[in-house]
Amino acid sequence: MKLYYLENEVSNIKNSSLPIRNTSRILRNLAERLLKEQQSVAMNLSSMEYKIKNLTTVLHNVLNDLHQQQKPVQHVRRLVSAKQSAQNHQAPIDCDDVFSQQLSPVREGIFRIKPRFATESFDVKCIFENNIGWTVIQRRINGTIDFYRRWNDYKNGFGDLQSEFWIGNEKIHQLTVQGRYILRIDLQPWNAPMRIAEYGKFSVDNENENYKLLISQFRSNISTAGDSLSPSWDSANGIPFSTYDRDLDNLFYDNCALTYHGAWWFTNCFQSHLNGAYIRSPLALQNTARNGLHWSTYDLYHSMKATTIRIRRQNNLR
Repeated sequence: MKLYYLENEVSNIKNSSLPIRNTSRILRNLAERLLKEQQSVAMNLSSMEYKIKNLTTVLHNVLNDLHQQQKPVQHVRRLVSAKQSAQNHQAPIDCDDVFSQQLSPVREGIFRIKPRFATESFDVKCIFENNIGWTVIQRRINGTIDFYRRWNDYKNGFGDLQSEFWIGNEKIHQLTVQGRYILRIDLQPWNAPMRIAEYGKFSVDNENENYKLLISQFRSNISTAGDSLSPSWDSANGIPFSTYDRDLDNLFYDNCALTYHGAWWFTNCFQSHLNGAYIRSPLALQNTARNGLHWSTYDLYHSMKATTIRIRRQNNLR
């Protein structure tokens, strides 16, 4: 009886161990599946890391390319900005404008200007006196520059702004068409103090009008050289410019520029001529001086040692 009981107990124990074995098998299967899933996830993560690394490299290269492409764009933008800045800073239109813009702390010098109706800027000699800027259009001091020249030379200008020069009829026209200009002529004789002649209204027409001189309002109260440009008996007002290769003076029987070796607004050849030959003393004081730097109301036979012709604007722009 007791043996039977023991046998039943053993049988029960065996039967009760079956679920445990099944559970263990299930757990092992789950563990194996989890391990496989873990391995798969690890492989996927590794693959994703590799792809992310590649994508990062590609993105870095794209950003570098974009940066390189931006350089010429930025350069163009800088050029445009510089051009706009230059346009906003308006160039002076004459030496009086140079002075008003406070561009010069000196008494005189060479400055770049651009008159309102000029297509290009150009250099001029400026003289600053009594809070006024004068634009110099002619200067004679030593005879180093030959003034016996053709029409085109006088049109475009010639010489050295630091020494002797004619600024050019076209530039004189571009300057004086801007507004009303005063003309001042400084004459330095060989044997006397400097003399001046000043006119309240001065301009020069364009080439189609042969750079015709328009001059009036001689200022006798301050002038010490007399009026040799607009005297009532022989005024150069309305007279075209004349050179030896384009004879436009008032004399049908003579060519003043050819005869007196220069170029000017000639009437009868004798009133004034400041672009003639440079004659030194003592010949400058003799009859032969009629070929020289001539201003008849000072002395009919005296060729000047030095001359300066300058202009300044006296009213608002046209």
